[in-house]
Amino acid sequence: KHEEEVCPEALLECPYKCGETQIKRRLLEDHKALCPKKPTECVFKSLGCTFVGDTANVRIHESDKSLHFDVVCQFALMSEVQRKEERGKLQVQ
Repeated sequence: KHEEEVCPEALLECPYKCGETQIKRRLLEDHKALCPKKPTECVFKSLGCTFVGDTANVRIHESDKSLHFDVVCQFALMSEVQRKEERGKLQVQ
């Protein structure tokens, strides 16, 4: 039970399936932070992109600018609508 649940020297497999199968439990968090298969979000997340993948796939995804054209346009449109709503509120006061 100790080795299965808490032993810092127990060998574990990477939860991201990068191929590492002999990671000491005490080093697992460090490995997860640097693992190339760690799930990563697209840099356009704040604009509405929901893509998540490993580092390599996110780089490929982000390099395809056509995927984000609609996302950027939608963000710009919503920003304009919000500005108009704010201007309308200011005029009412």
